[in-house]
Amino acid sequence: SRALTQVLKKACASFKQPAVVLFDEFFAPLQSGKNIAEDVQFAKDICASIKAAGQNIRFALFTSFENSSIMQQLPVKDISFSSDYKELCGFTKEELTRYFAHEVAMVAATTEVSPQTVLNHLLNNYGGYRFTSESKNPLYNPFDLLKLFGDYKWNHFWAAELTKNIPMEFWSFLKFAKPEAVQKISMYEFTKEKFAYCLQEKSNVIPKLFFTGIISIKSFDSVRGTYRLDFPNQESKDFFEKL
Repeated sequence: SRALTQVLKKACASFKQPAVVLFDEFFAPLQSGKNIAEDVQFAKDICASIKAAGQNIRFALFTSFENSSIMQQLPVKDISFSSDYKELCGFTKEELTRYFAHEVAMVAATTEVSPQTVLNHLLNNYGGYRFTSESKNPLYNPFDLLKLFGDYKWNHFWAAELTKNIPMEFWSFLKFAKPEAVQKISMYEFTKEKFAYCLQEKSNVIPKLFFTGIISIKSFDSVRGTYRLDFPNQESKDFFEKL
């Protein structure tokens, strides 16, 4: 942990600005049920290293966390449903049209369609993500967009990558729970409290699908305080139905 603190300080000194650190899939081992005490202590040591870096750190983000009981033991903040970070995990339509206008035009020219047709296709296949009740505008999957704008050929890039990287036990779990999940996904409603409770149920497939990005928030009923879930786009729906 001391080495990590030193690396962060040296990096910030070199670039003369604080660092943004992403620990992707960092918490996955803590959910395996093996050596929990040791894993929690390791996570605490990493968090202490980040804190020790002080002003050298602008933001540290840890992903792949489903067990709130373990999270309560760590000095981290759960931002899963925070309105302050509702656009953190994807591109908005405004960002897409502002920063990728050239790339959209290139896709249109390559596939011989209009730029508007490309934008519609992007929304239907790579868009539709919402992560909080305040999310009015759907987000686009950044992995898909960057891959598409690399060679201008359509594909289900994120689904292909997910297929390669999902652990075997998760595949087995999805296939076992699939019939029930398919029937419930578009009808499933939850409050924030109910969803937090669902995270503790290892047999519940809905939270796993949500945090994997296969399903997303479709709408929010402010009167009842409930979320409705669904597949965000055709790519995620096709991926799930082909399991």
